[in-house]
Amino acid sequence: MLVLLLTSCSIVSVFGGEFGTSRNVNIEELMSNERILNQFYNCVVTDRRCGGDAGRMKQLVPELMIHGCSNCSSEQIDQVRRFTEYLYNYKRHMLVGIYMKFDPYKNYRQQWLQRLIQFGFSPQVLLL
Repeated sequence: MLVLLLTSCSIVSVFGGEFGTSRNVNIEELMSNERILNQFYNCVVTDRRCGGDAGRMKQLVPELMIHGCSNCSSEQIDQVRRFTEYLYNYKRHMLVGIYMKFDPYKNYRQQWLQRLIQFGFSPQVLLL
């Protein structure tokens, strides 16, 4: 469930702020560069070790799903929204893969749906 984390909200982990990263990731570059996006995605959904921003993202996805990005800044929320919308509209298989990896029994989707609605998402984003 990304953040986005990843979904969707997981992307927040690499945008700086409270999650302790030292630099921001350019989400425009991530969305426009298939190679980089695939590297991030493969890191997040596989059991292999990976470092850098993608590795931090992988560690934080479960935390972000459970707590719903409750400590995110408005800028981070906007980045999560934009990235999740991108995945939903253009890379839905990636969004489904993240859901299946981190919430296979749909334990957190309802609370995450409520949080995403607060962020301005349409409810169908999580109904995969």
